[in-house]
Amino acid sequence: MYAYNDTLYVAGQFSQVGNFSGGSGIPANRIARWDGNNWSAIGQGLEGIPEDLIVRNNYIYVAGNLSGANPPFEVIYKYDGLNWNLLATANGSFTDISFFESENSFYIGGNFSSVSTLGTANNLVRFVDSSAIITSIKNTDEIIIPSEFVLSQNYPNPFNPSTKISWQSPVSGHQTLKVYDILGNEVATLVDEYREAGRYEIEFNAEVGSLQMASGVYYYQLRVGDTSTGSGQSFISTKKMIYLK
Repeated sequence: MYAYNDTLYVAGQFSQVGNFSGGSGIPANRIARWDGNNWSAIGQGLEGIPEDLIVRNNYIYVAGNLSGANPPFEVIYKYDGLNWNLLATANGSFTDISFFESENSFYIGGNFSSVSTLGTANNLVRFVDSSAIITSIKNTDEIIIPSEFVLSQNYPNPFNPSTKISWQSPVSGHQTLKVYDILGNEVATLVDEYREAGRYEIEFNAEVGSLQMASGVYYYQLRVGDTSTGSGQSFISTKKMIYLK
């Protein structure tokens, strides 16, 4: 899930998006976008299992097991508005794939040891926007942390019984991510620990163990650092989500 220019992009194992209660789902093969009013498909969609996506300069980049081959090949695709273009394949697994942004490039991390266009690549490569070339990372100090705090809208929303929540932090520090009901009562604590600066995603299940939530409106809140100081090293944000059984 990624927000870009007031549009939300999502990828996953689905074939339709939208309001299913009235039978009005929009056909969308594993990738779609929401402009604030309507869902729409992106091209002919994808085959396989997308793990993460990012949008830069109006191009969509998706990584995951997208080839549909057996055995599966882990790949990175770029969508230019008309076609999906293969950028690279990896010999390992993109199960834990993640994108990390910097000013003129982005980084792709996962569980792989080589990439087709490079040879050896120990779990991390960089894509440079200006040259459209993937390069290996020899020094992990090159990694650029996110430039701003972001708490994304959960997806899917409404959800039943699970949904994903993602966020990013440009600073390291203590982070908490909690779920509250409409009266402000704490329902669940998803994160309560020190974390390095970076981008994160967690899956929240409303029906795990003793947590058996009723249908309704809930809120999730992210806190980073000491929010009472009001400094640029702290952050607090709250978003609404809807649970429908």
